[in-house]
Amino acid sequence: MTDIQDSTKLWESLPAEAMGSSVRLHFDCLRAALKECHGYLSYTEGDALFAAFHSVQDAVRWALLAQERLLDLAWPAELLAHPSAGEAHGEAASGEGGRALLYRGLRVRIGIHRGEAEVADRNRASAKMVYCGTGPSLCQTVCDAGEGGAVLVTGSSLVECSTPVDTAPFHCGVSGCHQWSGLSGRVNARVNARSESLGGAGGD
Repeated sequence: MTDIQDSTKLWESLPAEAMGSSVRLHFDCLRAALKECHGYLSYTEGDALFAAFHSVQDAVRWALLAQERLLDLAWPAELLAHPSAGEAHGEAASGEGGRALLYRGLRVRIGIHRGEAEVADRNRASAKMVYCGTGPSLCQTVCDAGEGGAVLVTGSSLVECSTPVDTAPFHCGVSGCHQWSGLSGRVNARVNARSESLGGAGGD
């Protein structure tokens, strides 16, 4: 599940054309990465996207790839001038020193959880399969807990990765600021060592 941090604030502050083109640009980026990682686009709702994968490995690879590419998109100047979407730099995750690009453009949070969908129906309008139940609901909860630029993965899902995922140039660490019943842990990965703290997660 994906969502844009501070989207309501951005829609209220920016010209509709600039924000509309930014949202479309971000969806195009996510869809293109889905094709490379064997993902299935189930639906979009507002500025959120829900996708399904055959494996957690593919889901994590897609999320990291999307976050990296979002930094390099040709965002409208009006968007980049806004405090919620402008460029921000911080310490590089590699430990080599220097300043790394942490944020640029729309700040997208992504939640990943492996679970069964109790209900799977085909949407008559889009002809897409829509998944409902405990698993998809928990995936949305995990997404909502993150901040823009973060990828949160439930611990029970991360162990499903058969081989380590190449996360470069991301920083990966265990996040312990949220606890949900039935979850053994979370891992958040942020592009180029974004803040390790989730306290201050944005709205929307």
